[in-house]
Amino acid sequence: MAKQRVLFICTHNSARSQMAEAMLRAFSPADFDAFSAGTEATSVRTEAIQVMDEIGIDISQHTSKGMSQFEGQPFAPPLSPARAHHTRALIQSLLEMPDLKDHLVHNTFRRAAE
Repeated sequence: MAKQRVLFICTHNSARSQMAEAMLRAFSPADFDAFSAGTEATSVRTEAIQVMDEIGIDISQHTSKGMSQFEGQPFAPPLSPARAHHTRALIQSLLEMPDLKDHLVHNTFRRAAE
């Protein structure tokens, strides 16, 4: 079975979409090819890098990407972790990992990871 290509979209591709991409890649590399982009590329936020490091996922080399970079490429319907509490539900539904919350703690970026 071919991997499903998933694109997470946020405004700046600086935090939530980067985190969602990294978690999907880390937790289910055999099933998904994960990518992320923003309507306006900026830079990956230091807070997102730190929080992901706390759960053992290194995104320090990630770069913010614009959506035009993926134009014309085939993806499942794009996903948007626009609200912090949606990201955790989205990742859990994709991965069926009910224990994901156990790896996360409670500041703004940590809630985005949830």
